[in-house]
Amino acid sequence: MQFQLKKGLTLEEFALRFLTMKNYSHNFKHEVSDFLTEYMEAVARNAVSFSYEAEKELFKRVWIQINRALPGGEAFRGKNPSDRRSYGPFSPALFEMVSIGVAHNIEIVEKLSPEEIGDKITNLIIKAKANVLTGSGSNSRSKTVGRLELGKAGFTV
Repeated sequence: MQFQLKKGLTLEEFALRFLTMKNYSHNFKHEVSDFLTEYMEAVARNAVSFSYEAEKELFKRVWIQINRALPGGEAFRGKNPSDRRSYGPFSPALFEMVSIGVAHNIEIVEKLSPEEIGDKITNLIIKAKANVLTGSGSNSRSKTVGRLELGKAGFTV
C-alpha cells in the first residue's frame, strides 16, 4: 500500500505537482490533473527543459529545509492567526505555495534557522488565508498564481 498524504494522492503525485508548479505554472488554467499530464507529456517530448539531476538535488534541498522547520506535514496545514497553531488536514494548495516558495528562495532559506523558516511558513499560510487564496475554488488560476507568487515572495530577507 502506498502512503497517502491526502485521500487519493500519493507521494509520487505530490512530487509531480511540485515539479509541474515549479517549472510550468505559467501554463496553468484550472484542472490540476490535466495540467500534470500536460507537463509530463511536454517533458517526455523534450518540449520543455528538464534536468533530472538538478531537479532531484533541488527537491532534496527543499524537503530538508521544510522538515527542519515544520516536520510531519505541519508546513502544509492551516494556521490559527491568534496562536499560530496548526489546524485542519494536509492542504495541497499550501503544499504548492510553501514548497515552491522554498525552492524559489533555496539559497536564502538554507541560511535561516529552523525557527525562522517555520515563522516564514506560518506567516505565508496566515496571509494566504487572509488574502482568500485558499479554501473554496483554490484551483482557480487566480488563486493558484496568487499563492505561488506569495510563496516566492515570502522567504525574501
